[in-house]
Amino acid sequence: MTIAPGDKIVMILTKTGLVAVKAVSPNLAGNKCLLIPDSSGKLVGIKLGAISVGDKILMIPDSSGKLIAVKCGGIMPNPPDTWGIVEDFGPHGGLIMSMEQHGAFLYLGMYDDRVYSYDSSTGIFTPSISIPGIIYPWTLKSSSDGFLYYGWGYGAIINNGISRTLNGSSWAQVYDSGDPMIFVYSIEEHGGKLYGALHDYTGAGHTEILESSDGVTWNTVYTSADNVWLYNLKSFGTNLYATVYVGGVAKLWRSTAGVIWTEPSATVNTLIGSSGSYAFAVGTTKLYRSTDGATWVQVQDCAPGTPRCFCEIDDLLFVGSGVPEQVWYSEDDGATWALSYNPGGSSYFIDLAVYNKRVYGITETVLYRSAELK
Repeated sequence: MTIAPGDKIVMILTKTGLVAVKAVSPNLAGNKCLLIPDSSGKLVGIKLGAISVGDKILMIPDSSGKLIAVKCGGIMPNPPDTWGIVEDFGPHGGLIMSMEQHGAFLYLGMYDDRVYSYDSSTGIFTPSISIPGIIYPWTLKSSSDGFLYYGWGYGAIINNGISRTLNGSSWAQVYDSGDPMIFVYSIEEHGGKLYGALHDYTGAGHTEILESSDGVTWNTVYTSADNVWLYNLKSFGTNLYATVYVGGVAKLWRSTAGVIWTEPSATVNTLIGSSGSYAFAVGTTKLYRSTDGATWVQVQDCAPGTPRCFCEIDDLLFVGSGVPEQVWYSEDDGATWALSYNPGGSSYFIDLAVYNKRVYGITETVLYRSAELK
């Protein structure tokens, strides 16, 4: 590239030292661009997309010398590999089983029969609901109707079921299982309705799928055969998905309305989340993605751990795995992944959630969080 008198230039550090380059590449005429050295040290022009509110930008001179703003994709105040411990509940005998962001708080379902709300601005954990005798707070789900739903049970001195709250301070039970040995394991929103996976241990054992249009009235729309267990309800596209154990073997099933269930693929067994047009699921220690829930392509091997949970914040995707405990992240819709956090524990990440511009992750006893992202 020839630099003539009067050209506007930018000084860039390459492998061979400081190099003067034109501020606008002739090969990208009319485009907002940034010139950077590639792996060989050659300067290449990178096209930068349209600027919108909230984008990170860099001011550079254009061909006339006027400073212009160009978008710098992927730049964050802190890298996604900066993590720390918020609270270790292990020394206090605590066991975390569920997590969900709702309103201004992050909620944790604890083994000690309580749900706690966490306020990141104060660092305070506050008991939100306590149901005597509850051992397992299986699931928390924030719904588009404005309520936080709580599925609980097994070992309760009262009948198990579902409770909900608007603000975390006042709760109402909206479903009663009728027996301490029947409990709600998973709650998901799909197609404008709520669905719950109800496990019945009163006989040989089976699963029922509950459906509700208003969060108050719940009806059974599906009853499995004995010893068939549906877990981990997830919505993607026009289908509701579940991890199903049949004879101790995990399979992935799906249904349009929770009534008729089929197995779309034998490649994966657990759908852990979705972003845009992609769903992400697990097959052994491998992570797969799909656009239709039937055809799956492997994108990452998280061995020796197994992918277990998923969340997204803006253009970043995160997956939590175990054993060992690890968090992976992707900046390209899940095509490639890099290790974000490895606390070195011998447990696994149960869930990930986004709260106040950070990613939070729970293992059995520890609440972690990332640095503030975008």
